[in-house]
Amino acid sequence: MLLHRTDKPLNNHDNICELKIDGIRLILSTVGGRINLYSRHNTQCNAQFPELLDIELPPDTILDGEICVTDINKVNLAWLIFQK
Repeated sequence: MLLHRTDKPLNNHDNICELKIDGIRLILSTVGGRINLYSRHNTQCNAQFPELLDIELPPDTILDGEICVTDINKVNLAWLIFQK
């Protein structure tokens, strides 16, 4: 889909729009008995998201997804892929 400029907001029921929320890609792994967080470049991110280090997940779980902050006081996870 190509973008184009318009002078007024979209107001047509034939069109569908969705809110675009950007996040940070994060890989969460419980392999080895503890939670570790990595960026897509394999940089460890445990210090940046300490609230994720205490969640309960089955052993040998790997989550590859995107973390989105929609409220400055809490973090919401939108996991795109779940692999075990």
